[in-house]
Amino acid sequence: GKPQVSFNTYIGSESYAHLMNFADASQYLSLYQNFYGHAMATFNPASPSTTSNQGANTNWFKTLLRTGVTNNDNLSISGGTDKSHYRGSVTYTDQQGIALTSERKDLNARFNFDQKTLDDKLLITMNFQGTHSNSNYVDPNAFFDAAFVPSVISEFDPLRPGNYQYINNTDENNPVPKLVDVTNVGATNTMSGNLRLDYTLAKGLTISPFANGTLANSSY
Repeated sequence: GKPQVSFNTYIGSESYAHLMNFADASQYLSLYQNFYGHAMATFNPASPSTTSNQGANTNWFKTLLRTGVTNNDNLSISGGTDKSHYRGSVTYTDQQGIALTSERKDLNARFNFDQKTLDDKLLITMNFQGTHSNSNYVDPNAFFDAAFVPSVISEFDPLRPGNYQYINNTDENNPVPKLVDVTNVGATNTMSGNLRLDYTLAKGLTISPFANGTLANSSY
């Protein structure tokens, strides 16, 4: 029959539903004074230290998260006759994660075909699929740092606006550059296919040999 062509696309988004409550600047300074018996030192540009109160009120988890956007496009074609049918499709998906820089891009192709022959005694069925994926991964340690860096510390260097702050004097690091400046990517390729033959020897008696195979490789 006449080939049928279709195209579908959609765009979606996702974001975090709830974050744990950590001490804001006011709460942290109160806890600091209660624990040490004195107020936290105020930031001194002449002797900068990240163990001082920089006047910030940073929610570190919010600095690591975003609204992730997903785009999906699909193009397909199908057709055939009373003896054969085919369908092919290509799908592209670009999915951003809710963590900064996290992302996955997939390109998938499929082809299905069946054919009757030998006076309809033999049915040939073939299916093939190939996928290429690129992924940007994030460092999970960034979220551990986000839980421990005080909210009174600024994301950016108070003395060099626009530059991420290097946190010294503590065991934690500024978590944002771990996601923004560190590259952690991977690629995966997969191909698979199968072939089935259904041959009718007699009424109610059919033999069905089947074969399939898969090839895959990944790099990180």
